[in-house]
Amino acid sequence: MFTWGKNTHSQSNLNLATISGSVPSTRSRSQRVLFQEILKEFDPTASIRKTESELKFDIINACLDAISLHDYHADIVFLIDEAQNCSIEQLSGLAMLQDALIKNGVAGYFFLIANKNQIKPLYEQVSHSPDLFDQLMGRFFLQVYEFKTIRSQSDLKQVLALFDSTRYLNSDNLSITYHYLNEAKQKQWKLQSSAALLWAAFTKAKPKGVTHWKMKHLISTLAPLLIDYLPKYGLQALNEEMIRTCIEASSLIPSSTFRDLME
Repeated sequence: MFTWGKNTHSQSNLNLATISGSVPSTRSRSQRVLFQEILKEFDPTASIRKTESELKFDIINACLDAISLHDYHADIVFLIDEAQNCSIEQLSGLAMLQDALIKNGVAGYFFLIANKNQIKPLYEQVSHSPDLFDQLMGRFFLQVYEFKTIRSQSDLKQVLALFDSTRYLNSDNLSITYHYLNEAKQKQWKLQSSAALLWAAFTKAKPKGVTHWKMKHLISTLAPLLIDYLPKYGLQALNEEMIRTCIEASSLIPSSTFRDLME
């Protein structure tokens, strides 16, 4: 699934058009399927019973239309999650899209997001073939960034600081924290100031054997905290019990029924 949205660089206020989504592992790994998935998110009613060339043409036009309608700078970022599911053919398709965008005066940036171990077969396939190396290695495998899970209170504070500094979409320059918490804005309260409390609650609540806080569980903890509990009860009510309730909602802690089945 791919979604079309707007991402704003918090430091330079540069507006970038962003396409993000996951590569499905159960469907055909053809170039045509990838193009169909991208095009459907631009326009769910668009006809996808077309050739690869026709689909590519429609995607490029959709990109250009979005830039024109939303007054973006001429840059588009593609975030491809579960990239280990990509085939060589689909990577070649992304390269074709990039070339076509450049010909139309648009810079297209592709970020492949994948599990380090799972993407090794794809990397080795590209690196061991001279033809594929020349075509794909420089585009997709030269610049690598490793993202780790949250392993300490210090790591957690860095993540929370992004909520305090990153502008929420279309929110008149409000940070994510201030967008949801008017009280925090009035008091100049920062989410990162709760790092010690959050980490203490996580340390006590985490199941046996869990040594780090995965991002998906952290986000699922912060969502009800920022959207529901803190707006409803106020900053003064923030405590470990409230955070524990949000942690339980994040699925970090398996339900008793599931534990019973697994034991």
